[in-house]
Amino acid sequence: MERLSYTIADHNISILYNKTEAIEDLIPSFKSFKTFNNEDKDLFTLILSGTPITMQGEEVTSFDWDGTFCRTSKGSANEIIVTIKLAGDEHEYTMVAGSTYSVAKAYIGTTAPSFILSTIIMILYSFASAPFQTLLFHSSVIKLGENGYMFLGKSGTGKSTHSRLWLSNISGT
Repeated sequence: MERLSYTIADHNISILYNKTEAIEDLIPSFKSFKTFNNEDKDLFTLILSGTPITMQGEEVTSFDWDGTFCRTSKGSANEIIVTIKLAGDEHEYTMVAGSTYSVAKAYIGTTAPSFILSTIIMILYSFASAPFQTLLFHSSVIKLGENGYMFLGKSGTGKSTHSRLWLSNISGT
């Protein structure tokens, strides 16, 4: 398996995947967080499985997020099971994590949109980093002088574009 490593808010994460998968293409927004030869302990390791995960558990919560259904369940050995289903998509995408969230396994198939892997990573990151007083925001941030400016919004609304425009047109950012 191949390994991709990232450092986000001083937390290291790794993604293990089969070499045949173009994982980096699915998570282009993570590019600036990529690290090499990091020997520090990972907050979590996400293993991408080539086979569907069919694990079931007792539902803890579920919600609809703009046409995307997300269900969180607890397995018989206290593992956390997150299932994501997009409207109009026949596939279910599943992640299973141990109770400490340090190791997780996910199935995204070969046709999953980039939204799926990003969402799985964000969910796992928010659970795993909570004990370290880290709060996850889906945003883009720039620094101007002594201030930081955070652009919040749904995926695809232009947060990164807005930050890029600030960086290329406002000196001192």
